[in-house]
Amino acid sequence: MDINTGTVISGFTVTNIRELPENEGRLVEMIHKESGAGLCWIDNGINNKLFSVAFRTLPENDTGVFHILEHSVLCGSAKYPVKDPFLDLLKGSVQTFLNAMTYPDKTLYPVSSRSEQDYLNLTSVYLDAVFAPRLLTEKNIFMQEGWHIEKDENGSPLYNGVVFNEMKGAFSDVDDLIETELCRLMFPDTPYGKVSGGDPVSIPDLTYEQFCDTWRRFYHPSNALFFLDGAVPLEKTLDMINGYLSDCGDAPAVPDFTAQKPVSRTNTVKYPINEEEKDEDRTHFVMSKLTGMYSDKLEIFASDVLADYLTNNNESPLSKALLEAGLGQDVVALSTSGVYQTYFSVTVRNLRDSAAEEAKELIFATVDRLLSEGLDKEMLLSFISHLEFEFRLTYEPSGLVRCGRVFDSWLYGGDPMLFLDNTDVFAKLREMVENGGFEELLRRLFDREDLCFLTMQPDTGLSRQQADEEAAGVKARVDAMSEAQLLQTEKESAALLEWQQTPDTDEARGTIPMLTLDELGKEPEKIETEILEENGVKVVHYNVQSSGITHFMLLFDLGQIDKKTLTQLRILPVLLSDLPTKRHSLPELQKLIKAHIGLLSFPIAIFDIKDDDDHCRPMFTVNCSVLDAEVGNAIEIITEILTETDFSRTDLIKSLLLQKQDSDRQRCIVSGHSQGITETAAHYSAAGAAKEYYEGVSAMKELHRILDNYDAEAETLISTLQDVLDRTVCMKRLTVSATTDNYNGIVRFLRFREGEAVEPLAEYTTDISKKIGISVPSGVSYAVQSTSLPGVNGSMIVASQIMTLDCLWNIVRVQGGAYGSGLKTSIDRKIACYSYRDPSPARTLDVYKQLAGHLEKWCESGESLDKYIISTVSAIDPLLSPKNIGSREISYYFSGRTFDDIAELRRQMILADREAILGFCDSLRKLGEEGAVCVTGSPDALAEIEGLEIVKI
Repeated sequence: MDINTGTVISGFTVTNIRELPENEGRLVEMIHKESGAGLCWIDNGINNKLFSVAFRTLPENDTGVFHILEHSVLCGSAKYPVKDPFLDLLKGSVQTFLNAMTYPDKTLYPVSSRSEQDYLNLTSVYLDAVFAPRLLTEKNIFMQEGWHIEKDENGSPLYNGVVFNEMKGAFSDVDDLIETELCRLMFPDTPYGKVSGGDPVSIPDLTYEQFCDTWRRFYHPSNALFFLDGAVPLEKTLDMINGYLSDCGDAPAVPDFTAQKPVSRTNTVKYPINEEEKDEDRTHFVMSKLTGMYSDKLEIFASDVLADYLTNNNESPLSKALLEAGLGQDVVALSTSGVYQTYFSVTVRNLRDSAAEEAKELIFATVDRLLSEGLDKEMLLSFISHLEFEFRLTYEPSGLVRCGRVFDSWLYGGDPMLFLDNTDVFAKLREMVENGGFEELLRRLFDREDLCFLTMQPDTGLSRQQADEEAAGVKARVDAMSEAQLLQTEKESAALLEWQQTPDTDEARGTIPMLTLDELGKEPEKIETEILEENGVKVVHYNVQSSGITHFMLLFDLGQIDKKTLTQLRILPVLLSDLPTKRHSLPELQKLIKAHIGLLSFPIAIFDIKDDDDHCRPMFTVNCSVLDAEVGNAIEIITEILTETDFSRTDLIKSLLLQKQDSDRQRCIVSGHSQGITETAAHYSAAGAAKEYYEGVSAMKELHRILDNYDAEAETLISTLQDVLDRTVCMKRLTVSATTDNYNGIVRFLRFREGEAVEPLAEYTTDISKKIGISVPSGVSYAVQSTSLPGVNGSMIVASQIMTLDCLWNIVRVQGGAYGSGLKTSIDRKIACYSYRDPSPARTLDVYKQLAGHLEKWCESGESLDKYIISTVSAIDPLLSPKNIGSREISYYFSGRTFDDIAELRRQMILADREAILGFCDSLRKLGEEGAVCVTGSPDALAEIEGLEIVKI
């Protein structure tokens, strides 16, 4: 239909239409006349269609009410009266995105799909969820997703709830704590000083009545903003939305955005580390300042550039000054935007004890020196070029990226086009380089007035203290109850469990709109591929539309590397590009990289081999994304890094290794399920064992050993890495992968030595225990159990989806309070169960033992398989960016998997039946009875599980 300014569609009036730059479509703005709700649509013809609705949600306390509401509105609605329509959509949709997010100032509900009917189904369910949720009449939803009191196996009271446990996990992460405490310091008078996600200490202060009242105030149509992207069926979408916005009544008062008057405040806060860890030199020091408003686009971009300039690597001026003075192990400058008021911070990680004041003064002195000398113009220009490249990169779903950019201004009453059209901002940034604008910005950012200072001190006893205080708090609360209150609490807890265990009726389940199997494509998308040979080197080209960017990989066979060397090789990617070369200092090298290359990394890739668990193919790789015209320059820089890196800077290497050690600790705390899969998979294939040696506990232990004896070990380590690099980087071991629609040759630019080929396949077995516990200072845990399969077929993957979305979701997440849980069956014939931010890992491991019985019971239930088949097929054909398409396809190539293999797997999924599903039960029994186990959690949580070999990271 023709749309012009003034056009009225289903109660919405078009108020503005503007073209986006570079023929990327047009921005259509609308207003709903009756409710005042705003709507933006990016009309770009993209097949992936996105709907989202956002509400301005400014927290007034730390109870996390908006986070709990985010979860709870998706637990049933008037039109879809099932307990978990979100889960039902996961089961029976080909969605490309389905989630909800709580931000410091908004709650966002986005969905997307390439299927028009699926998009309409998703939109219908989400609209009913946010505007007609069952939470007003079903207190169990609040208790399940927020918090409630129940009793443990010993009869002691405890708090449980999905958001409660999620935030206990978040508050175990020092980076999350820093952000929380920093906002509390800087924003004492505005909602940004509150914890939107919820502080676990305060979450149990939220009452059900407050929870319902908050929904009534903030989820009113007058407070809604809608965003659409892609080839959406506009009239159908607006008609659905209009049905919820009409006759909505008077708008309730909600807080508006107000600016925080800049303050100068100081605070010291403790954060937990393991009881066995050393607390020396583990303090973090942060200084920060409010910088401007959301609409100051040029300053926001310039602050990003300046943050990179100051601390991008260990030789950047601010990092170098603090590291050379021995004051800390890592320095990070960060410009934070996407909020009403922006701010700039500098964090010194693992500060030397009692050196906060010294670090602060050195920061000021370094800034004064930079202002006196002037900033390096070439370096600034290179960072601007890199930032411009990042804005050109495609991430999927791209509509969600555009959604975020629109809300970065629109939410605050600004122009929704502000961050969509950046055609002039990069030219203005380059003008700032010449006119002293960056020096002026640096001066303002580090002016001594209105700065906040935060010190985070490690405490080996804090985790246990917090657990004791939580237990004492809930006990005191229960002890203070009257008999009637106690009886009511027990009744509500029992009623909650009964409600959770009672299946939805067939009638209720029938309300959820689902696709049919007929709407699935019969084959996965086939990527146009050509195998070339250039100067004796094999090139695998994936012809994918890539918007003027070439994504390429240089893959060198490592062959059989001994286990110890493999554990040390994880250090190599950390050093390359963060060390100088024989021709360029590190700052000079960084100028070249940022000016000519978009993305650059040097990971070790370990490819499994189809139907061969005894072998794997380890490869040293170069991953690069670059503008088509810059491929030659990128190869020249990469060649210099690979052949001329200067490994003599042992001081710089030690700093990089200490930073790696710190990131290892944080990864185990925030992603213990991923770490657990790495550890348990090591027992079942050469590829699994190799990956564990490269990135698992074995590698972490080796890094600890090296750092504990660094002076004695450094020379041998460097010699080993240099030797591997020298032998590996040669033409005879090389394969090239290129993902682009404008391939113009890569090998012609290469100047590596000829070298010698190597047998590409390698054999590895693991040395780690089959039952391992990783000790971390966290109030929640991660429980993983894995095993191998004699073979894999599509019905097994469908069965895994059933167990994830039926059994594990209900028992581990809903009833157990874990934030997440799942069962993964992969094409390399491995299965793994995992839980995420789990309050009861021992209980969860018992659930894994019962999976076969749950699957048999499900097969007897008569529930339709179709929806599980649909979601399983969708999961193996995700929406991918060009870069990720290349990464997936090259992994298939080296593993020996063909398009026909993937198509056959898809065919098996579509044809799966109950008999085939039941064939998976033997493998599930094997998993629960003898599968390898890894639990990451607190010492107390690990102590509840027999036979674990405890590892302290």
